[in-house]
Amino acid sequence: MFNGSMPTTVDDDGRFFIDRDGNLFAYILNYLRSSQLALPEGFSNLDGLAVEADFYQIEPLIQAINNIKHPPRPKAQYGHLLEVIEIRTGSTATMPTNNSRIKTIISGRRNVITSLPPCYVGGIERLQSRDLESYVELELNGSNIRLRLAEYLHNSGWTLMDSHVSSSSGYDTKSMISTLIIGLYSCHWFWIIFSFEYILSRASEAGSPTNRPGSDKTRGQG
Repeated sequence: MFNGSMPTTVDDDGRFFIDRDGNLFAYILNYLRSSQLALPEGFSNLDGLAVEADFYQIEPLIQAINNIKHPPRPKAQYGHLLEVIEIRTGSTATMPTNNSRIKTIISGRRNVITSLPPCYVGGIERLQSRDLESYVELELNGSNIRLRLAEYLHNSGWTLMDSHVSSSSGYDTKSMISTLIIGLYSCHWFWIIFSFEYILSRASEAGSPTNRPGSDKTRGQG
């Protein structure tokens, strides 16, 4: 515009006259100052602002406006889920000490559980199902097994999605304990194999649908 490549209009004082929307130019000028697109709440003239940004050929601003008009979709993730539950049962005097009766259970795909080190899951021959894709439950044994397994999963790249703690009380007629406390600790771990966005872009490059989630080719990845 100012190098002579485009026709321009200059007033008597040598100032350039640009016949564009003055109100929208305020947002463009602020963007040039801060490199940030700041719009007031309820701003509804994105189309007009996009036209102005295109006129001035400010590519980062054009992209910022497009991101507002068409927000990028979050990446859909494909992976494996593990649930670990620990149940502690005892009296108020023993909860949550080592005198409590503790039962720890892990749930998930059989092939995922069997891939964990034996020091955490023990003998995998206890898993009855032969279908590697089936979901199974397995009781874990060992001192502080829930914490040791959580440490292993975290250090191995698993993501803790959520965790919950709950408790209830009652009367045990057999042991004559006035208050029976049941504490439940549960957590869910997720292992990301790939994102749908990545797989779809790779599949489009290759021109082949074999990389889609759930196909034979992708099941061996991870």
